[in-house]
Amino acid sequence: MKDGCDAGERGWNARGVLEAAQGGFWAYDIDGGGFLCGPGFPELAGCGARPGECAGPFCRNLLHPGDLPGLDAALAACAAGASDLLEIELHPCKPDGNWCRLLVRGRVAGGGPGRRLTGLAVSLPPGPECPQGRDLFASVFEHAQIPMLLLDPDTGRIEEANARACLFYGYSREALGAMTIMEINALPPGVVLREMEAARRAQRTFFRFRHRLASGELREVEVHSGPVRTGGRNLLYSIIHDITDRLRAEEALRRSEALMSGIFRAAPVGMGTVRHRVVGTVNDVLCRMVGYEARELRGQSASILYPSIEEFVRVGRERSPQVERFGSGTVETVFRRKDGTSLSVLLGSAWLDPEHPEEGMIFTVQDITERKRAERELSRVRRAMHQLADAMPSALFVVDSQDRITLCNGAGQALCAEAGLPVEGLPLARALPGFPGLDDMLRALREDGAPLSRKAMPHETGGTLRYWDLLLYPLESLGQGEDGLAVVRLDEVTERVLMEETLIQSEKMMSVGGLAAGMAHEINNPLAGILQGAQNIRRRLDPGLPANREAARALGCPLEAVAAYMEQREILHFLDGISESGSRAAAIVANMLNFARGGQAAHAPLDLNHCLREALQLVNGGYDLARGYDFRHIAVDLQLDPRLPAVPGSAQELQQVFLNLLTNAAHALTSPPGAAAHPRITLRTYATADAVVAEVRDNGPGIPEDRRARIFDPFFTTKAPGQGTGLGLSVSYFIVVRNHAGTIAVDSQPGAGACFTVRLPRNAPRRREAPPEPEDD
Repeated sequence: MKDGCDAGERGWNARGVLEAAQGGFWAYDIDGGGFLCGPGFPELAGCGARPGECAGPFCRNLLHPGDLPGLDAALAACAAGASDLLEIELHPCKPDGNWCRLLVRGRVAGGGPGRRLTGLAVSLPPGPECPQGRDLFASVFEHAQIPMLLLDPDTGRIEEANARACLFYGYSREALGAMTIMEINALPPGVVLREMEAARRAQRTFFRFRHRLASGELREVEVHSGPVRTGGRNLLYSIIHDITDRLRAEEALRRSEALMSGIFRAAPVGMGTVRHRVVGTVNDVLCRMVGYEARELRGQSASILYPSIEEFVRVGRERSPQVERFGSGTVETVFRRKDGTSLSVLLGSAWLDPEHPEEGMIFTVQDITERKRAERELSRVRRAMHQLADAMPSALFVVDSQDRITLCNGAGQALCAEAGLPVEGLPLARALPGFPGLDDMLRALREDGAPLSRKAMPHETGGTLRYWDLLLYPLESLGQGEDGLAVVRLDEVTERVLMEETLIQSEKMMSVGGLAAGMAHEINNPLAGILQGAQNIRRRLDPGLPANREAARALGCPLEAVAAYMEQREILHFLDGISESGSRAAAIVANMLNFARGGQAAHAPLDLNHCLREALQLVNGGYDLARGYDFRHIAVDLQLDPRLPAVPGSAQELQQVFLNLLTNAAHALTSPPGAAAHPRITLRTYATADAVVAEVRDNGPGIPEDRRARIFDPFFTTKAPGQGTGLGLSVSYFIVVRNHAGTIAVDSQPGAGACFTVRLPRNAPRRREAPPEPEDD
């Protein structure tokens, strides 16, 4: 039996209180067995021991043998929780050999492993003689709240069983009285007899057995047994404490602890415990993660795992509200390994016992370094994809199953911005009001699951008509709630459409050119006859030819009279007009033939003044009712340098350049609202040291600055729809810059007209004659 020093080690320190108390105060540690008493208890018991020197609880070695079963039964009832009150009369033997009477009363206090009995012992008046214990023992035996048996140590026969024993085993008192303990104990009879002998000799007083009930069920029991003399016989008393439920609970607890220990060891994540943010137990995974051994972490502040005190404080500040509200919490943080390197982790924490937070917390550590690296890489790829999408000229939209825009690139935002609408969350048909039928196309896309496309859809914005190619493509499901996604792609193809129209027009023009060339050849024949006829008429009327005079004399009609008649009737003037018109028509036909010829003409020395005059002659009779201009109403001022040196080039191509410039100038001069009151075009040529220059200047409305930068771009036009393709100046730029290594520029101010300057180098490399096309068989 341990004294109060052992009790003090268990955290139960009542020595000072009991030593200061007067009277028979005492305290008994139910689980540890320690016993403390005040100064008055040894005096009452007559043991003469000083406090702290007790040989056993309640002076057990001095008690009458008949007191021991009752005392053990009462203590066992308190230990089992069957009673929280101890009240018993004990009979210690004093040094003089006389028996004294003590009434011991106490109550259970505390819970869990710290349970204790505390109470008071008082002296009772002495009786005429010491009781033999039979009546007292019988009373305790019968009324004990725990099963008790009296056994014959020689045969194992059950001599007596109290009411609790009958209730526990399920037998009547008579049935138990007819049985032996071997019929109840699951051990072999020989082993049972040996254990009974050990109890009779007081070699052992505590045993663990398995007892069989009347139902056949085996129950685990603890048995306190010892010798007792009663009724003149030496018997064994047995106090039975059913511990089956406790053992089951202990086994369940052991298995739970083993399970938790196994999880703790086998978990693929780091685990540990902390109390007041001081590290307790840690598993091997955590040790491998941070590079410490368990002994290096145990007892250390958890701040050892963090790169800074600030991060340590931040984690505690973020985790505490979660744990207080939900019982657990997670925080992403960074751990510092023993070698100083960093480790990204997901830290989870929960109370070990939510009802006792002071017991500390259990935490898990998941290494998310790779996940964070993957997230950074994914973020980088997403940014790259977004930048790539934004760099695309196509307008891209991602729409959900409700046709609402969830994502779009920069071109898509710019397209929607033209309508003055926000983008994300807006229905696609509302964001793109100028594209009818989008809802029906998206519905058909989801029904068929096949991509849909529409070519060259017209769309008017701000009064400008543009064309778009539309592609709708279904997306595979990206996750729960993301079914029905689709990509909508819009590509502006205005230039392509205009180019196609231009190519078609070019094909038509080539056909017309071929037709014009054929017609020119056909016109040349009658035109030659007309010119030749006019010339022959003049020759027939010429008085200087002898044949004419002879014919007139023979007919009696003098040539002088005929000449006077012709002069009088202005017939010769008419002949001059026929010749002049015929010559002019022949020149126009020749220009048409030159202009209609295909292929790349070889460069040869040419007269730029001649090119200008031919272009002017082609456009001079130009009249367009639809476009509202008549070139005949425009004054043309020729300032051509007669000493202009020849330059290498293609007369046909340069003629086309000047024809475009003259046509554009005529349109600008005669088109409202900037039509000039007195339209004038000035053609000027001059030479420099290294180039020949031609200027085409008009006094029209001029070109705004914002348009001058784009005036040579393909398909850029300032004319109304249907009145221009926007290719004239771009083709002229191509001919001058690429084919002739020259330059073409414009100088203009609003309201002050425009001046186009073509500069051709005098020593540019010549282009060779294109090989002739093979003739058809």
